[in-house]
Amino acid sequence: MAKPESPSEPFKRAITSTMRAIAKNDELTVSFGAETPALQGTAARLPQIPREFTKSDISLTRGISDSYALRLRHHDTGVHAKLVPPGENARAIFEAVENARVESIGCRQMKGVAQNIDALVDH
Repeated sequence: MAKPESPSEPFKRAITSTMRAIAKNDELTVSFGAETPALQGTAARLPQIPREFTKSDISLTRGISDSYALRLRHHDTGVHAKLVPPGENARAIFEAVENARVESIGCRQMKGVAQNIDALVDH
């Protein structure tokens, strides 16, 4: 007999599909876990969704997933590597500006993404 599906599983599938659509990348792999959220190449790790999740859990996950998907879609690693400045502080500022740039593109194009990014920033 099949084990009953966790209530969070449909949400995880929806997040994965949405990320692939925004990123325009069907090869994107998405995992959920207790580790720090990260994006490495076309592999995204998002926060684990509790069995009984809250609106805050949903907002945070949507914001992170949209941010990662927008980075995959609008970020050019080659150009970025050529332009990244030396020095830790300068690099941190450069990364923050690039993140704001790719997120702002998505926020201007999609109202729902704007709401999700706002929720992430407010978190």
